[in-house]
Amino acid sequence: MSGNLGWALLVAGIAAIAIVGLLVRSVGQDHSRFRTLVLVTATLTFCVVVLGAYVRLSDAGLGCPDWPGCYGHMSPVHAKDHIERAVEQQGGVHGPVSLPKAWKEMVHRYLAGFLGLLILAIAVIACMRRSVLRQSPLLACAIVGVVI
Repeated sequence: MSGNLGWALLVAGIAAIAIVGLLVRSVGQDHSRFRTLVLVTATLTFCVVVLGAYVRLSDAGLGCPDWPGCYGHMSPVHAKDHIERAVEQQGGVHGPVSLPKAWKEMVHRYLAGFLGLLILAIAVIACMRRSVLRQSPLLACAIVGVVI
């Protein structure tokens, strides 16, 4: 992992914590906001599953073979030289690696990561507001476990 990716991941982690905190704070004790958050998360889940199928069917799953970055970088833009070398080694853009395929894979990863943050926020809110929501947080916590 390159130094730039390490810093980028640190910044992304801090941003993720901030996003979850903002979601928890903004939803508060408002039932309708919590329902909206759950509905948005369910819709995004469907989109991530469909996008995952598209990535798989377009043979873009190896567009960026390492995780969480792309050839040690945070995005395909920064990994363009590595991707171009991989394209040359595989004999053209029809193999598993190309810049458009890398973007398909990384967009899927970015959306799936954001979905994970939404799921985590729902679990935190469900635990913190269990008496107000009048429901057990067990399902929300179990979903976090399944995602992990």
